[in-house]
Amino acid sequence: MLGGRAAAEIACMATQMMPRRVDGSALKRRRLEAGFSRERLGAAAGGIASATVVRVERGEVSPHPSTVAALAAALGCVPEDLLEPQDDHDPGASRAAEEVGEGAARPSG
Repeated sequence: MLGGRAAAEIACMATQMMPRRVDGSALKRRRLEAGFSRERLGAAAGGIASATVVRVERGEVSPHPSTVAALAAALGCVPEDLLEPQDDHDPGASRAAEEVGEGAARPSG
């Protein structure tokens, strides 16, 4: 059994590794603010097809992290600016935090 601190560190790492989806509306907003067409953004991001940009903006696909990074770089922002906000009210995350807290209260032996 893991001690309280080890369990807390593992829970933290798992939360950080949980994928967040691209916020298509944020991508579109930033693209328009930059004055880019979908074609121009795709080209500036290293040759991403305009059809892919459309599908990402519509939420039809979840692009690879390297694609998100390329889009963000072309738009002059960081990838996190293009992701949906993290859900701090996820019941599963709350239960995991409770379990970590419960584990921390138990003596390790």
